[in-house]
Amino acid sequence: MAEVDVVLITKNSAKPFLKKCLDSVYQNVPVRKLFVVDAFSSDETLDIVRSYPNVVVAQNRGNRAVARQIGIEKAETEWHLHVDSDVILSENWFYEARKFMGENVGAIWGLDIPINPHVYNRVKVMKYVRRMSLEDLMIRNASIRGGMHDTLLRTSLVKQMKIPEDLHIYEDWFIKKCIEGRGYKWISTKNPCCFHYNTPRFDLQFGYELARLQKKYQRQSFLVTSRNFALAVPKALAILVTSGDWVAFSDQLKQYYYNFVGRLKVEFER
Repeated sequence: MAEVDVVLITKNSAKPFLKKCLDSVYQNVPVRKLFVVDAFSSDETLDIVRSYPNVVVAQNRGNRAVARQIGIEKAETEWHLHVDSDVILSENWFYEARKFMGENVGAIWGLDIPINPHVYNRVKVMKYVRRMSLEDLMIRNASIRGGMHDTLLRTSLVKQMKIPEDLHIYEDWFIKKCIEGRGYKWISTKNPCCFHYNTPRFDLQFGYELARLQKKYQRQSFLVTSRNFALAVPKALAILVTSGDWVAFSDQLKQYYYNFVGRLKVEFER
């Protein structure tokens, strides 16, 4: 395989380091075309992406599920790569990934290593709770949820797939489910990897939308949401004790609180 298409979803993505992301893509992946699906960015995003070769920009006001679908439909190579705009690919990313391209493999996900210190401090606590390395913990999560941070997909397996338009949070899970449903493997590996500056959102609207999708698509039961809420304070305190990070402490509380309140609203809707 000489080249692969790459899909990048953007919306005002110039910061924290879109240019570093694209540099890592072009240095470590044989790019045929870079398909950028942009939600009408008003910052420097489009100026940055258009400074690279073989870029095709498609603008759409849809959500992440719609954008992901557009990117998949545009891909033409046997395998194509999805990269988040806030990741940096590891050295020789594609060379390492192609080692896993067996006949029964449908997707290859490279480990995403959190480099936002507040996200890292929240994840770090779970290393002690589950007695796992950070790498094994992230792979465990990917084996359940999937992930599109730095993921190669066998294009033929997803060309006829239709991602539900409301599934803008769990579109990665849906893609994984479709690939495995066709009898192919989703490979989660430590090498290659990416370095991910994730900036999660925590507010009541997001908590409600997350809860709605969790119930509709049976991604998380009300019992699990309630259990997480009950563990919010102990877990947040553990984060504070191990890291001294008040932002991570607050984020942990907000995540479980807003998800629980959103789930209550969903459960009592008619």
